[in-house]
Formats: sequence, C-alpha cells, structure tokens
Amino acid sequence: MRDELSGWFGSFDRYGGHGADRAFYLECWNGGAYVCDRVRYHGSPVRIEHAALAVMGAMVPDPLREVIADPDDGLIERLLYVWPNPAPIAPLRESSATDAAERRAKLHRAACRLRALEMGADDHGKPAPRAIKLENNASKLFDEQRQEAMRRAQTGSGLVAGWHGKNPGRILRLSLGFEFLAWARREDNAPEPVTVSADAVIRAGGYIDYAAAMLERVVGGLATGRAESDAAQIARHLLKIVQDAPKGARLKKLNERELYQRSGFNWARDAKRRSAALLVLFDAAWVRPAETVDGPGRRLTGK
Repeated sequence: MRDELSGWFGSFDRYGGHGADRAFYLECWNGGAYVCDRVRYHGSPVRIEHAALAVMGAMVPDPLREVIADPDDGLIERLLYVWPNPAPIAPLRESSATDAAERRAKLHRAACRLRALEMGADDHGKPAPRAIKLENNASKLFDEQRQEAMRRAQTGSGLVAGWHGKNPGRILRLSLGFEFLAWARREDNAPEPVTVSADAVIRAGGYIDYAAAMLERVVGGLATGRAESDAAQIARHLLKIVQDAPKGARLKKLNERELYQRSGFNWARDAKRRSAALLVLFDAAWVRPAETVDGPGRRLTGK
C-alpha cells in the first residue's frame, strides 16, 4: 500500500540492483518462483516459491505522465487504473453502531474463512497451488471475453493495447476471487469451491468493462498537457468572473500578479508555466496582450 505510487516507481534500484527491482515486480505478475541472491544475504540465495503481490496506491496526473513515458517493459500494463468522479459533498451522518458491528462481523467471518484455506500439495507433499477449473458454461463465457480482449489489443496501441492483452489473465484471476468471495460470505458450512462458476466470470467481465472505461478516461486525461490543463483552469476562472459580474458588464483586463495571488493558482508563480498557459489561451482567442501597462504587472486584455 502506497499513498503515492510515484515514490514506489522512483524507489526501483535506488541501491543498485541494475534493473532487478523492476524485474522482481514484473515476475510477481505470474506468481512463480523468484530467487534473490543479493550481497545482504551473505551469499545465501533466498527463494520465494510463489512470488505474488497486490499493489495499491494513488498518483496525480503529472507523475503518471512520466511513468507512462518510461521505457515500456510491460509493468504499467499490469496495473488497473481508476479515475472516478469526485464523491458528492454531503453532510456527515451518524451510522448505527449495530449496523457497523454486523458488517464488521460479516467481513471478519469471510476473512477468517479465506485465511483458513489450505495450500494444495505436489507429488512430493510440498505446498503447491491448487488448480480450480472453470465450469463448462464459465469456460465458454471466458473464451468470448478472451477473444474480445485480444481483438481490442490488436486494434489498440501503446498502453491501451498492452493493457487489453493482459485481460484474459485478469479475468481468470478476478473470476476466482469472486467465486471464493461469494463462498466466504455464505452463512452455511458449504465446502470450498472446486470450480469457478459462470456467475463469477460474468462478474469479472463486468469489472473489466468498468476498468476499461476508467483506462480510457485516464489516457484521455493524460493526453491533455500541463499547459492545456492550466489554461482550462484560468478559463474557468474568467468565466466565473463574467458570470458573477453585473448584467452586461465585460471583463476587460486580467492582471497576472492578481491571478497567481489567488487561492488555487500558486502554480502560476512559475513564470514559464504561466506564460505557457496564457499562450494556449491566446491561440484560442481568449486573451491578447494589452497595448499599454498601467502600474506594476503585465496585463492581458480579454477578447
């Protein structure tokens, strides 16, 4: 869990490693064996039989642009991206202590059931993953979803193509998760699942559709550069001034100093960044340089 994933990406090979850190996270996608034989283990290699990780965190758009611009080795395609609309502002409400206790008890019981699941064993009696197969109907549904994912991978490019190419594996993993979550929340003592049902595959496919829409939003949002994003913020500010002005009044001048002294415009203190945003507005015929300067600060005349 990382509050800021850019710090996670930036920590790769900080102490040497020569690409080993990134390679480790790439291999965790498959959940296979991984051997670490760094000097700090005094020459004795450490073998992880089933290296698998779940990584979760957040990142603001600008660092994400830099991460996506890095050499493409498949790591960014392994992530699920979520960029939802902000939650609506609502007053705080007191929830029932009884309801909270019931939800907590259900979650605790489900977690305990999942935690108590035993690993399978190989022919030599050593712990090994247990194979959970798809039911016949589930297999047909999965094949349809797999073909659709590969079609989208072939027709896409860059991050989008690679991301869709990973979806067959995602669907199988999500289906298994949904199947066991449904079992874990049951009130009876039903035995653990030995197959994955069609319902679980449908749920997984639905989530992948949601994640694909989120990916499109992320890619679309990142396609807008910093200058365009800053210009849009200034434009919204100008529109707000016009809307709040008396009827028939026109906004004639915008002082740059007054702009970056406003709350939320600290970034505009950077002269190069501010100029880049104003140039975008100039090209869009929103502003033009003032012919005269009255007092300190450069003024722009609204058109």
